[in-house]
Amino acid sequence: MYPLFETLCVQDGVIKNSSFHEARFKQAFYKFYGYVPNFNLLDAIEVPKPFNTGIVKLRIDYNQEQTAPKFTFYTPKIINTLKLVYDNHIDYDLKFTHRAPLTQLWQKRGNCDDVLICKNGLITDTYFANILFTKNAKWYTPKTFLLNGTCRQRLLQNKLVESMDISVHNLKKFEGFQLINAMLDFDPLKIIPIGQIKTN
Repeated sequence: MYPLFETLCVQDGVIKNSSFHEARFKQAFYKFYGYVPNFNLLDAIEVPKPFNTGIVKLRIDYNQEQTAPKFTFYTPKIINTLKLVYDNHIDYDLKFTHRAPLTQLWQKRGNCDDVLICKNGLITDTYFANILFTKNAKWYTPKTFLLNGTCRQRLLQNKLVESMDISVHNLKKFEGFQLINAMLDFDPLKIIPIGQIKTN
């Protein structure tokens, strides 16, 4: 019924970075349905009073006619280890509600917290997020992402990170990494050691 969705962060009753989500919604809608939507993602959506304090996750499922918003209090997932997995055919260029191919890869994580997906020898994303790598106090993100996340777009636009091809073989050249998405904003002081990516 709702093939696509957006996830937004609400902080103390304020929806964050809404312009980036509206832009991605319009792009995804056009690519999926073939025409420009006649409504906005956040039309008629108000933050309910019980969710006006703290960090809240707003998920909006949508189709060509309507949206279905859902508010939940957010508890961040603790992700410190990644298992490198391989899939040369994985495709997730739109934020689909159907995530079975990604879930199948995530189930290969073993004792790790999440998976880092490699496609055709190049690093893409994790199951939950885009990824940043750091070296010499600079931050980089793979050009070969699966989903062009809104946080990723904002960081690139503000020139806080650079995009580059990152292969499995040059992972060890970096000092560490962090994950980013709508709910996990960039923190230049948060560095998970690169050795926490398990390659076997």
